Amino acid sequence: MQLPRPSAEEFEVIKKWIVAGAQEFPKPERRDPFLLNLNSSLGNIHRHITNASRDDLGNLRYFTLAHLYTDPTVETN
Repeated sequence: MQLPRPSAEEFEVIKKWIVAGAQEFPKPERRDPFLLNLNSSLGNIHRHITNASRDDLGNLRYFTLAHLYTDPTVETN
Protein backbone atom coordinates (compact mmCIF):
# COMPACT_ATOMS: atom_id res chain seq x y z
CA MET A 1 0.00 0.00 0.00
CA GLN A 2 1.47 3.32 -1.04
CA LEU A 3 0.65 6.47 0.92
CA PRO A 4 -0.59 9.53 -0.99
CA ARG A 5 2.05 12.06 -1.98
CA PRO A 6 1.96 15.50 -0.32
CA SER A 7 0.10 18.16 -2.27
CA ALA A 8 1.84 21.13 -3.91
CA GLU A 9 0.67 23.31 -0.99
CA GLU A 10 2.16 20.89 1.53
CA PHE A 11 5.45 20.81 -0.36
CA GLU A 12 5.49 24.62 -0.29
CA VAL A 13 5.03 24.68 3.49
CA ILE A 14 7.93 22.25 3.94
CA LYS A 15 10.11 24.25 1.56
CA LYS A 16 9.43 27.49 3.47
CA TRP A 17 10.27 25.75 6.74
CA ILE A 18 13.59 24.48 5.33
CA VAL A 19 14.48 27.88 3.81
CA ALA A 20 13.72 29.54 7.16
CA GLY A 21 16.35 27.32 8.80
CA ALA A 22 14.27 24.26 9.69
CA GLN A 23 13.72 25.53 13.22
CA GLU A 24 12.94 23.07 15.96
CA PHE A 25 9.32 22.63 16.93
CA PRO A 26 8.44 24.22 20.27
CA LYS A 27 8.47 21.88 23.23
CA PRO A 28 4.97 21.01 24.47
CA GLU A 29 3.87 22.74 27.65
CA ARG A 30 3.15 20.60 30.67
CA ARG A 31 -0.51 20.67 31.64
CA ASP A 32 -1.71 20.78 35.21
CA PRO A 33 -2.59 17.18 36.13
CA PHE A 34 -4.78 18.40 38.99
CA LEU A 35 -7.30 20.01 36.62
CA LEU A 36 -8.51 16.54 35.69
CA ASN A 37 -8.04 14.17 38.56
CA LEU A 38 -9.61 10.94 39.74
CA ASN A 39 -11.77 12.60 42.40
CA SER A 40 -13.32 15.11 40.00
CA SER A 41 -13.94 12.38 37.41
CA LEU A 42 -15.56 10.08 39.97
CA GLY A 43 -17.60 12.98 41.35
CA ASN A 44 -18.98 13.73 37.88
CA ILE A 45 -19.81 10.06 37.34
CA HIS A 46 -21.52 9.88 40.73
CA ARG A 47 -23.65 12.95 39.95
CA HIS A 48 -24.65 11.49 36.61
CA ILE A 49 -25.59 8.10 38.09
CA THR A 50 -27.54 9.79 40.89
CA ASN A 51 -29.65 11.69 38.33
CA ALA A 52 -30.04 8.83 35.83
CA SER A 53 -33.30 6.95 35.50
CA ARG A 54 -33.45 3.50 37.06
CA ASP A 55 -34.02 1.94 33.62
CA ASP A 56 -30.77 3.42 32.28
CA LEU A 57 -28.48 2.36 35.13
CA GLY A 58 -27.65 -1.06 33.66
CA ASN A 59 -26.58 0.51 30.36
CA LEU A 60 -24.33 3.30 31.61
CA ARG A 61 -20.59 3.07 30.92
CA TYR A 62 -17.90 5.65 31.66
CA PHE A 63 -14.40 6.30 30.40
CA THR A 64 -11.93 9.14 30.74
CA LEU A 65 -9.29 10.71 28.53
CA ALA A 66 -7.69 12.60 31.44
CA HIS A 67 -4.43 10.66 31.02
CA LEU A 68 -4.19 12.07 27.48
CA TYR A 69 -4.89 15.62 28.64
CA THR A 70 -2.10 15.50 31.21
CA ASP A 71 0.38 14.02 28.69
CA PRO A 72 2.30 17.02 27.25
CA THR A 73 3.08 15.15 24.04
CA VAL A 74 -0.60 14.88 23.10
CA GLU A 75 -2.08 17.89 21.30
CA THR A 76 -5.44 19.18 22.55
CA ASN A 77 -6.25 21.44 19.62
